[in-house]
Amino acid sequence: MDDLPVLDDDTIARLHDLKTRVAREGEDVLGDLLRLFIKDTAARTQALRQAVAGQKNEDRRQAAHAIKGAALSMGALRVAAIAASLERSEEVLLLDALEAETVVALSALRIRL
Repeated sequence: MDDLPVLDDDTIARLHDLKTRVAREGEDVLGDLLRLFIKDTAARTQALRQAVAGQKNEDRRQAAHAIKGAALSMGALRVAAIAASLERSEEVLLLDALEAETVVALSALRIRL
């Protein structure tokens, strides 16, 4: 996964284009999207951790799938790749990698958005 960029430049460009097309003066559309991503990813990561601990495979798959989709919509490629791996595996080390990579992606998103 280290071979993937942290963020996808095309997705970031599309997000900026979205802002240009839909934002009214004074609106922070990208900031709102980022805050929603942060909140949702934190909740889903907690649910994922609980699902792995409780060996609830369907809950794990659903939480990982939701994180993957949200990450892709924000261009966070590494987060999405780790979440995709978690859809297929309950390896606890992947949870730690997901959380660490989410921190990296959020830093990059704060700069780029």
